[in-house]
Amino acid sequence: MAVFSAMAHGRGEPHASAQIALAAIAACADLDADRITLYVDLVLNSISEAARRALQIMKPANYEFQSEFARHYFSHGKAEGKAEGKAELLIKLATLKFGPLPDAAQQRIRAATASELDQMAERLFVAGTLDAVLTPDLHA
Repeated sequence: MAVFSAMAHGRGEPHASAQIALAAIAACADLDADRITLYVDLVLNSISEAARRALQIMKPANYEFQSEFARHYFSHGKAEGKAEGKAELLIKLATLKFGPLPDAAQQRIRAATASELDQMAERLFVAGTLDAVLTPDLHA
């Protein structure tokens, strides 16, 4: 239902669309990999560019995840575990947006600090290229 809501309202008022999209993506976290891939892709392609910018302003890294899967990786455990979970989720989301990632890009993401991963995740919503996600100077 959250994915359908994001698809239906993704081109509406940007802030509301961004909140709906973020909730829909979080709701997908407990699903199998094939469904996550499909649903997150549908959500990201359903929101407007303005909604993507609103997501960046909202600081998605501060979002409190609702699913057990996301809470496990983002809210609990050691800093390394959190960074690993963030890196793997970022790789999955970037793959959905840009297609298969080169090994070098995956290594760059996995080597990033938690703070760098948060910044990359925020850029992912508005970036037009993978390089813009990985390189702070390119996202503007």
